[in-house]
Amino acid sequence: MRGFIVIFLFICGCNSHKKYNSSEFQFVEGVMNYKGSPFSGVLEKINGPIKQVIPYQNGFIHGQEIHYYQNGNKFKMRHYDKGLAQGNHKVFYPDGQLMKDLNFKDDVYEGDYTEFYESGQVYIYKKFKNGKAIGHKQWRKNGQIFANVVYKDGKRYGLYGGKLCYETEDIK
Repeated sequence: MRGFIVIFLFICGCNSHKKYNSSEFQFVEGVMNYKGSPFSGVLEKINGPIKQVIPYQNGFIHGQEIHYYQNGNKFKMRHYDKGLAQGNHKVFYPDGQLMKDLNFKDDVYEGDYTEFYESGQVYIYKKFKNGKAIGHKQWRKNGQIFANVVYKDGKRYGLYGGKLCYETEDIK
């Protein structure tokens, strides 16, 4: 069963679906093709315990991609525009609790990136600009700060493993 993947095509506006053999789909140079042509439609892939619903337009992921756990809860929600990660993406624990909340612009991290413990407490918070981290905070499970750093000109300023951080003269 390991290599068994079932792929369905849902035709927009219809209540039925058509089953295809997975060997008819191929990625060629980053483009999803069906019988040699760029694919447009929605693929439903079942791979082990995870079900994936992936929209394609002209061979590129386009729209909201959703992955589900076996229990029906969402595992991932990601947005794409012509194959590029855009906007808010979320990852969940099997019980539905938020695990990660992150943002993309043109396929690179942009803005807030947050990871959570299963309890819902913040574990890691990062801030990104043009795909590069500009700040990072990390907390222990007991809520104590573990890391508090900023990045400037490729250098890290701050402390890991400490409660306090200091400001250097060249960062103000």
